[in-house]
Amino acid sequence: MNFTNPENIKSTTLRMRILFFKDGLHLRTSTDLNSEAENLIRLESISRESAYRNTRIRTNSSFYDDSDMKSEYYLVLVYDTEKNIPLLTARYYFDIDAIRKCLKGDNQSSHIINSLEKFFSGSLFLADRFSANLSSAKYRMFRTYIYALFYREIFRNTENGSFIIMARKEKGDKLLNKYLAIGTEIKGTVMHKGKEHWVLFGDVNKSYKIVKSLYEKQNIFV
Repeated sequence: MNFTNPENIKSTTLRMRILFFKDGLHLRTSTDLNSEAENLIRLESISRESAYRNTRIRTNSSFYDDSDMKSEYYLVLVYDTEKNIPLLTARYYFDIDAIRKCLKGDNQSSHIINSLEKFFSGSLFLADRFSANLSSAKYRMFRTYIYALFYREIFRNTENGSFIIMARKEKGDKLLNKYLAIGTEIKGTVMHKGKEHWVLFGDVNKSYKIVKSLYEKQNIFV
């Protein structure tokens, strides 16, 4: 086995939509639905539920079923094809109304939105629901490679765009520093799901160059 670039760890992106029905029910589905996509959607659900089960942020059903998405969005997955388990997942979307709503936070404030107004276009996306499978031995063993695949999967599908991510404010701000290391800039903070979050803005091309250089130095090719 190649312990730097293991063959049975793969990445993919699913183009998603929510189907809403008159009786109030809704269905999360891929625009290219097939048995493989159904399996990957199931894996992402497992990953998200596990990652956020014991967090202190306030969540409701839409946090897990994506019923807050009114237009198409994307799921990114890195997964173990041998054991059929998720390793790292997230979603991202370009819906400007949804992005604005998220950035207003719990207090419905517009101060972050005002600082990003000039970037609100079809090339801007917001990435959230980052979920890592911390209980997986494979995730712990190949974490660096998994993140390399993850970043590559996002960046190659969003070339020339810009993005927003949020990091929970915490002692030491480990997550914030990780995002700053890929070239993002702090735009402020917002209360989100009962927790204060840093809001960061990044340029896809700039971040990809940083990520590519970082992993190439570790003999991991992205």
